[in-house]
Amino acid sequence: TEEFKELQRIQKEVGAEMRLATIQGGAGLDDVSCEYLAEQIRNIHVHEDAAELLAYMGEMDKEMLLEKLISHMMEQEQHNIGTQIGFDQNTVDEMMQGYVAEQKATRSTNRRKKRR
Repeated sequence: TEEFKELQRIQKEVGAEMRLATIQGGAGLDDVSCEYLAEQIRNIHVHEDAAELLAYMGEMDKEMLLEKLISHMMEQEQHNIGTQIGFDQNTVDEMMQGYVAEQKATRSTNRRKKRR
């Protein structure tokens, strides 16, 4: 929480609003990401009209078709693969709730001390 407080202080000093951002780090896929994607593919339900569309696209190279479909899936699953730099929104929300609760407790303690 010290880092969070420091970020809050910098935000006030600079007068700029900070926003949540996560960055996908690293190039390529690690083993965990490959296994995750492979499992997702294994679990996909085959639509009843899939064979019809495949026949319609018969002139397209099957390997190219697979690469395109896998690339599309990887883009859809981008948030679940690779390494992530930064916190997701849920983590930030939890940190913020903890910070606010800590601030309230500190203010309450300070008020009691002043009354004495």
